[in-house]
Amino acid sequence: MLAVLLFWGSDITVTLKYNSNITKEKIIIISVAGLVLSILVIVGAVLFIPGEYSTKRTTGLGLIVVSTVILILLQISMFFIAPAKRKLPISIILLFIQVLGLLISVVGLSLCVSECIPVHDSLLISGLGITALVALLGLVYIFVG
Repeated sequence: MLAVLLFWGSDITVTLKYNSNITKEKIIIISVAGLVLSILVIVGAVLFIPGEYSTKRTTGLGLIVVSTVILILLQISMFFIAPAKRKLPISIILLFIQVLGLLISVVGLSLCVSECIPVHDSLLISGLGITALVALLGLVYIFVG
């Protein structure tokens, strides 16, 4: 949820800061993708209601992890909109760390799904935490850059 809120902060920052560089179509596409991302995360969070370990809860976890892919793609588009060519290595490093967080989340999800008891939730949560942290750093990068 935090990563989605940080995405909307980045979206608003890019729209206000680089309004002359981006077209209305790009703004609409990014906003619609952000809306789809928000809906997926909300539905995943609703399905992931604390309780017994079930397929509904696993589906909620899956939706949350899958929405991370959309978040990374949107982060890439944000970095390409912000015209900071001299800071390109920073954006590549941030995206690499975010993809690494996604891979950790996917591994954690696969370990949680394969067992009846979710033993490896900490791996899943740490991957999602890395992704949210990089989304925060991306917001700072876009705001400052």
